[in-house]
Amino acid sequence: MSEILIGPPRLEGGCLCADITQDGATKTCWFKTSDKYSKYLVAERIDAFLVGLIPLIARSGGKASSRAPVSAYLKHNLEHVLANTLPLFDKSLSPLEISAPIDDTNFHPEHVGTGASCGIDSMATLAEYSTADTPRALKIDTLAFFDVGSHGDVENASNQEREKRDQLARGRKANVENFAREVALPLMEVESNIYEFGGGFKHINIHTFRSASAVLALGKMFSAYHYASAYLISEFKLSSKALAKADEFLLRCLSTESTRFYSALPSLSRQDRTKIVASFAPAKKYLNVCVKEVDNCGKCFKCVRTMFQLELEGALDEFSQVFDVESYKKRRAKTLHTIGKDVNYHREYLKELKENPGRIPYGKFRFRLALLKGALSRKFVAARKKMFSSGCKA
Repeated sequence: MSEILIGPPRLEGGCLCADITQDGATKTCWFKTSDKYSKYLVAERIDAFLVGLIPLIARSGGKASSRAPVSAYLKHNLEHVLANTLPLFDKSLSPLEISAPIDDTNFHPEHVGTGASCGIDSMATLAEYSTADTPRALKIDTLAFFDVGSHGDVENASNQEREKRDQLARGRKANVENFAREVALPLMEVESNIYEFGGGFKHINIHTFRSASAVLALGKMFSAYHYASAYLISEFKLSSKALAKADEFLLRCLSTESTRFYSALPSLSRQDRTKIVASFAPAKKYLNVCVKEVDNCGKCFKCVRTMFQLELEGALDEFSQVFDVESYKKRRAKTLHTIGKDVNYHREYLKELKENPGRIPYGKFRFRLALLKGALSRKFVAARKKMFSSGCKA
């Protein structure tokens, strides 16, 4: 257990940097953007670094200090709202104790942003918050592409894994750039080595902190930022294994005087969002959901889930530019098996079966049986892991 020291932020070219010290060892953390957006970087406060380092700080005893100031609003929420809930997310985390002067300056930024991953959630968010009747204070005028760990965990990665990560980042960035031109919105990019300060967590367990840190690095730009939610608010849960289920709570805690985060579309199911995307013309050229490749592989769980849900909307054929639809239709048995294992969405599928039985491209009995098998398989695997873990400790 050791205190994390955050050095005063500084600007070096197009980078916002700060030296991070733990156990006598110092390493520089940085956020980099293009010359066009470097004027929005915040060197006056440690907000971006503090938020990005929360998992490491909390896993190292919870204490952090800096001679540079932190947002008064952020510090209050971290210490008085988030702090004591961190152990509920993960038993290895400690409550936060932050020793740093406060600053309640509002930079009065003027832009509203959202992440452009080109997945279902981000596409639906843009479609909903860019309409003519969207209030100006919430209407998206800038897209963001962050390279902060989502393209592969690289904290202790091999050279081959790093090369794969870089390939994914470049390919996905190219798709997003084309998409941004299609929808006529500027694209702001941030790259950071914040993933080198993960405290042993994988990106999927701490992604909200990392993405929020990239936004706060440009705290003079965004007055509001829509963070695409992945789950219904009714599925709220405090767990590092499903961090996105607590985004509505976390994003409030990570906001500042200048930048407010919003969990976008928390009342809409994935099927509801898919319905929105099915009617969003640019998605038919740029939808990208694959967890393995630059282009949609059509076989990973996320590709299969997305194609299945587009099929439920009667829109799958319209997405033949981004999916191999014909190949998907020839793998009905494999699709059913994959959908069965995708237990997080069983409730949505059963709701669809009840309300629109004709949309399920399988017999009712066969479909229900696949979901049951998938759920039982997941419970069996979890029980084995628990048993094995208990045996090892004994």
